[in-house]
Amino acid sequence: MLLEDVFLATILLNITNDSYVTQKSVNVYSNAYDIAVDAIKNKTFNVATVHYPPISFLDGDKGSGIAFHIFNAMQERFQFKYEIVQKKEDTMVSITEISDKYGNETDIAVAVFPVNGKINKNMIYSVTIGSIQWHILMKRPKLSANGSGLLQPFTWEVWILVVITLLVVGAAMYFIAFIQSRFEKRVDKKMFSLQSCIWFVYGAILKQGSTLNPVTVYNDWSKPA
Repeated sequence: MLLEDVFLATILLNITNDSYVTQKSVNVYSNAYDIAVDAIKNKTFNVATVHYPPISFLDGDKGSGIAFHIFNAMQERFQFKYEIVQKKEDTMVSITEISDKYGNETDIAVAVFPVNGKINKNMIYSVTIGSIQWHILMKRPKLSANGSGLLQPFTWEVWILVVITLLVVGAAMYFIAFIQSRFEKRVDKKMFSLQSCIWFVYGAILKQGSTLNPVTVYNDWSKPA
């Protein structure tokens, strides 16, 4: 009954003030269920949607997709009618445009809409009934961000700062290693040299890449293969 309660609660919030819904448990109090059924029976709703297959889209002048499968099941259960206020080409625009154009004449939006501040003024969201993860597979870029950060044609000021970073961080690591060796009780303890610490820092920076290469890599993605 959860899906029916969610649907009825959403309708009640839009067409009557005789009940209210808690956000935590989707409980409709007093005789809200009967009130909702009577309120929507034989009522015709204006419906808007967005072209977002396979969730929602128009097949001719009829709605289709997962959202409409659920909505049609609710229509059959509660015996209401609906009319889609858009043409097919009007669904292939942004959600904000649909909200601004059809927000005042639409009773129900049959689609999966993100929580967007730009459309809040024209829309009351139903209770969240699920979440979906989307995974995007992209072509591997030709360039890599690892290994070339320090090979960029930086200015002298930047190179000076890089050298200072190597010396300061390398010296700090050498000091930490020195303190550690003083308190270690192992017989075969090993003390790293300052040169080794500096090379360690250099290798760490080199492995991390730079903030410039992601821009280069992104531009490479946008080029046609």
